[in-house]
Amino acid sequence: MRAIRIRTNLTQQAVAARAAVPRGVVASLERGDIGRVRVDQLLAVATALRADVDLVLRWNGTDLDCLLNAGHSAMHEFVVGILATA
Repeated sequence: MRAIRIRTNLTQQAVAARAAVPRGVVASLERGDIGRVRVDQLLAVATALRADVDLVLRWNGTDLDCLLNAGHSAMHEFVVGILATA
């Protein structure tokens, strides 16, 4: 975020004003101290910089889609098993 801010010739205060967050939030994000920043603040600062943020939920090191697809596949296997014995 710092690189984008500098590239666009904005101060931390200007970004904070555009995002409607305290300047300290911008400073924290630029330091990589994301644990102190709420998700809505992160998104507001990104929007103020005309940047996108992608948050990906992972479980046991894999995308959640894989987990959901695995459950769906297991259901199909179960139904096939029932139909095969009928």
